[in-house]
Amino acid sequence: MIRPSEITWRNGLLVPLGLAWLALAKPQAGWILGLGLGRTAIGVAMRLWSAGCLVKNSRLSTGGPYRFLRDPMYFGSMFTVSGLFVIAGNWGMLAAFHIVFHLFTMPRKRWVEGERLLRRYGMEYAEYRVAVNSLVPRLRPYASKEPTEFDFKHALIRNHEYGIWLLIAGVGVALWLKGAGQLPWLHVPASWAGWIPAWL
Repeated sequence: MIRPSEITWRNGLLVPLGLAWLALAKPQAGWILGLGLGRTAIGVAMRLWSAGCLVKNSRLSTGGPYRFLRDPMYFGSMFTVSGLFVIAGNWGMLAAFHIVFHLFTMPRKRWVEGERLLRRYGMEYAEYRVAVNSLVPRLRPYASKEPTEFDFKHALIRNHEYGIWLLIAGVGVALWLKGAGQLPWLHVPASWAGWIPAWL
């Protein structure tokens, strides 16, 4: 269950921004749809695997997908979001997302979280950070001493992946309905069409 303390102004912006994005969406078909679905599926699977192996604030997570990537949750999010943009045919938004993600989100995340983990785990994290890339997978798994058991319930409930699943399912249904012409109200008004770049 979502706690009131987890609701922020940024969460509140998701609804109007999401509706605006869906209004601009041009749901794709054929191989482009397949490409988008594939990217989304990879992203969701990576997030689930990561959440099932992540134990926050009790030990440094270096098992499971963390043997190959330092930030597998963010890797999964990158694939999930970019896949949805491909399905929706929002090419300009896809490019903007990658610019913001790689030039702003990830550098800030590495700096803020990296410093926190370094203070908490010291040399253990320093060695791990040198050995494992953030978003480029290792070919050989990191020699982790941590157990690598995957806990499905832990992923869904403790780390709140159920919310991501519900969100993606809702977005997928909305895109399918729009592509089938069942959401005539979820379109950009004709009077605004001339002001919106076609590449969005």
